[in-house]
Amino acid sequence: MAVAIHNTSFQASALAEIAGGYAEAGLYDKGIALTEVITDRVNRDNALIRIASQYTENGEYDQALSIVTAIESSFSRGSALVKIADGLIKSGQHDRSSEVLSQALFVVESIGVPGKKARVLSMIAVKYAEAGQSDRAIQLATAIENTSFRSSALTGIASMYAEAGQYERSLLIATTIELAPSRDAALVEIANRCAGLGQYEQALFAIETIEDPREKARTLTEMASRCAEAGHEINGRTAEILHRIIEKI
Repeated sequence: MAVAIHNTSFQASALAEIAGGYAEAGLYDKGIALTEVITDRVNRDNALIRIASQYTENGEYDQALSIVTAIESSFSRGSALVKIADGLIKSGQHDRSSEVLSQALFVVESIGVPGKKARVLSMIAVKYAEAGQSDRAIQLATAIENTSFRSSALTGIASMYAEAGQYERSLLIATTIELAPSRDAALVEIANRCAGLGQYEQALFAIETIEDPREKARTLTEMASRCAEAGHEINGRTAEILHRIIEKI
């Protein structure tokens, strides 16, 4: 039994694992009770995260929110709230998801490590976009001080708009991404989404904006193949762009 383990660290880890297992088996009360005897903060938080995650997966959002309040780490609590908001968005409860995201934003202010704070803010920004609050999402994303996580947030938002078929908006956001690899990744996503919708001219425009010549050539070649498979001939403009890219490699 976990309680018979004499090493305190191993015991806490074992208890956290068992508590999470109880939750996944639907025995929430036993899992919650077990977290109360875990003295190690990290392991207790991990157990609570698993319990909250299981509640969220089952659509029991009130219970998940109740569990999250007991998580001590601001980073872990904020991340858990984002996951609950994600569940609410997927279930169509956008207004309530916005309320949960507001709670996450409040928690973020108490995260002391800048990188961790930026990471959670990035996650929140993308979820605001998915909840239909694009202005709020972009405002949050552009305000993130960490360049990497700012780029990550904008990439996620741009990809989300591309998936929704909002090509012009996704491209506009993608071009504001500072890190070239992230910007290129967003542009590839946009190009693929446009090609999937049969919008080949828009896809070509996105591809031409890609900075990495090899990524540009690879994406164009894939799109050309997709066009051919769909029964579309490779037109002169496509061939011209392909030839120009090959010359630059």
